[in-house]
Amino acid sequence: MPHTSRRKKNTPVKRVEVTDEDGWTRVTTTNQDQRAPKTVVHALPTDGENPWRTVPEPAASVEKVQAAYLKHEQQWLASDSCKTLVAILKEQVLADGFHVDKCIIFGSASFCGVWQGWKERHAAALTQLAVLKTIQSTISASTEQSTPMYAQEPAYNDIDVEFLKILGVTVVHDGEGYNLITANSLAYTPGAEMFVEMQVLQKKPGVLLTGKLDWYWRNQKGQACTNRVSRDNEMVTFTDELKTSGETSIRDKKDGTRTNQRLEEECQVLETFVRAKQCASLPRFDYKDDPFHNQYLYWPRTPDDGEGVSADAPVE
Repeated sequence: MPHTSRRKKNTPVKRVEVTDEDGWTRVTTTNQDQRAPKTVVHALPTDGENPWRTVPEPAASVEKVQAAYLKHEQQWLASDSCKTLVAILKEQVLADGFHVDKCIIFGSASFCGVWQGWKERHAAALTQLAVLKTIQSTISASTEQSTPMYAQEPAYNDIDVEFLKILGVTVVHDGEGYNLITANSLAYTPGAEMFVEMQVLQKKPGVLLTGKLDWYWRNQKGQACTNRVSRDNEMVTFTDELKTSGETSIRDKKDGTRTNQRLEEECQVLETFVRAKQCASLPRFDYKDDPFHNQYLYWPRTPDDGEGVSADAPVE
């Protein structure tokens, strides 16, 4: 078919409102697939002290967030992942009389907010909150008293804070959550950046629910190596060439270079933590936005357990 130089007419773009299954109203256009997830872009918040604070969806309300939470919580409670987590808590973590004084979640993301260029993962955030509530309920039932819950997330907006308050979760300012961690605390880091996770590990929580702690290993010379680094609040995975070369000086988002000394210190933090813990892998919860996958529960070892899993090899 011959080419033509005739310019095509611009088709007018009509903006429409679309209501999704959770009741949120989004603005989109007629030339987009309205069945696909939409990313709504809003102006950055003007809060100079917290540039990460999100803007609530236009139709968001505490009542709508509560309704969405209950729906996702029901799915979570019926899952094998939930049943396995509860069983491990009851039969292993709490069975020997270990006392959990508080539960703290780090990096859950907002439950109704949007931020420029970020994909909305409200379903995942609400499901992960249901995970926290399950943990707290299980612990509280064993002690016959309510275990305090805290949340640290700079993206929370006013609706998030009010919603969490209703559930009995206290929101703390960014950085304050680390100071709440004790040897008897349970920390949950479902979506925390690497530098957040490292600060949590340095505080040595008694119990930790997180991803696989296999960031570091040692080469044949005993040098600490890694293939991950926190850069601009993202996890960056380097190529296998870095692994095989044994390179220990890698990029860092603050000073441009992560020194061998810093890498060694961070590796030792992870090794110390893992060796003092028992560990159990939890089954994946195959649900919207993949809220619970590659999750591991770490809790204190007893004298009869021997030494824990070394960080020299991936944790299984």
